Amino acid sequence: MKQMTALLFTFICLACGINENNPSNDVVNVPNQNINIANIETGNNNLITIGNCCSFELPDDLEVQAGSWKTFNDLTAKNLGLEYQSDKLWLQQSGLNENKQGSRDSYIRISFKSMELPENTNMNPLKNPNLNQQDLADFDQMFDSEINNYKLAKILQIEKSVVGKIGKYYSVKKAFTSKMTDKPIKKSERHLIFSNSKGYLIELEYWQPDYKKYDSSINVVFNSLKLIQ
Repeated sequence: MKQMTALLFTFICLACGINENNPSNDVVNVPNQNINIANIETGNNNLITIGNCCSFELPDDLEVQAGSWKTFNDLTAKNLGLEYQSDKLWLQQSGLNENKQGSRDSYIRISFKSMELPENTNMNPLKNPNLNQQDLADFDQMFDSEINNYKLAKILQIEKSVVGKIGKYYSVKKAFTSKMTDKPIKKSERHLIFSNSKGYLIELEYWQPDYKKYDSSINVVFNSLKLIQ
């Protein structure tokens, strides 16, 4: 399990921008990779396909972050030392790309990222990984210090890592809430999915008062999700 923990930790560090020493005695050499999301295709029924990552249906009240708004967000992330955020595909509330009236009155983000791993994890995302308490505690150790160093908002609560699910796929889920001074409380979820020699990071963020507004759209995205393995 030590080597597996080291492998998963390496993926988490690269995917989430965690800059910490590996807690395991094992070292896994993974070159820092840009995630391939350049090839985005839109098919029938608003089916979005992201390079070699995944596909899903895009609801009408969500859009892919693009244009000058994405450029602005990428530059902001870079200036804050969060370059790892710019190689994800982001979904957001519709109208934000064009700064339409009312588009900033609510908040939702869903992001997708995948990475080839140097070794096979022998994990099937369709089967419960049956992680024990120590495994989940290892994930907490990896995430908690990074979340507590979050500089953009005050962290209100960090939940324990649990085995979660997105659509038909099992994940390791880490959730927390945060608050910016002039904004509603934000709920954030990170879902890590492992499939043999590939890892996926799917993130969900929303203002808590907006959950009912976007609940059905979140379900459409997640229930239609198909990983490209």
